[in-house]
Amino acid sequence: MPDDDRARIASRLRDVLDRIAAEPKARGWKLRAKIGERKRWYELPEEASPIARYKVLGIPLITFSAIGFAIILVFSLYHWFKDDVYAVNNASSLKYMGAMYLLAILIYVGSRLLRRSQGMDLKMVYDEIPVE
Repeated sequence: MPDDDRARIASRLRDVLDRIAAEPKARGWKLRAKIGERKRWYELPEEASPIARYKVLGIPLITFSAIGFAIILVFSLYHWFKDDVYAVNNASSLKYMGAMYLLAILIYVGSRLLRRSQGMDLKMVYDEIPVE
């Protein structure tokens, strides 16, 4: 990105942040600003999920669902590689599966490099939004 574009974006961002800072703040906003990070005032997504409210022996029900899924997945993978009926345990099928995984990795890496050349860092999608 050219330097003059960066400077223009930074200037506009500073203007927006200054305007936000100049606006009068509500009582709730001021209270959250004073309390800060000592007390959490938001709900985490995993706690907001309806299934997360249900617990068995103090463990969220979604954990048991994940364990059940993992058991079914391991069972299925075992049979896919063991039994001939699924046609996954021969050399050509394994090569095909490997090629599909390689293709997926190449698409991901290629799109990440393309977006980086366009000035977008896909790594930022997975970063946490900083606390203000």
